[in-house]
Amino acid sequence: MTGEAADLLGIGEGFRVWLAGHRDEAARLLSPLSEGVEVFDEDADPLDAAITVADDLSVLADLLDDVLPRLSAVPLVWVCFPSHDLDAEEVAEVVHGHGWGATAPVSLDDTWVAMRLAQD
Repeated sequence: MTGEAADLLGIGEGFRVWLAGHRDEAARLLSPLSEGVEVFDEDADPLDAAITVADDLSVLADLLDDVLPRLSAVPLVWVCFPSHDLDAEEVAEVVHGHGWGATAPVSLDDTWVAMRLAQD
């Protein structure tokens, strides 16, 4: 059985996932994970998904500076943030500034939302 948020983000059995940023919060949101999911706190090769979690726009921008250049071959790239702290349009602008696009936010729980990213 997987957690609802993991299902929404497409994290499936045997996935290799990089959690960047607020790793503890990401692990809580995704719990429980499917059997065989490997979670990394650093870049690994290969990856099936990367999830960046931040609750501050400047922290998010710094994280994206670090992680996005390494993710061009990763099929699922997400950014998660608390909707009451960050505005989705502002997050999308930061993402766009890094040469990526973002989908509309998906609610993960009462606080956290996720936006899927793709290179422009």
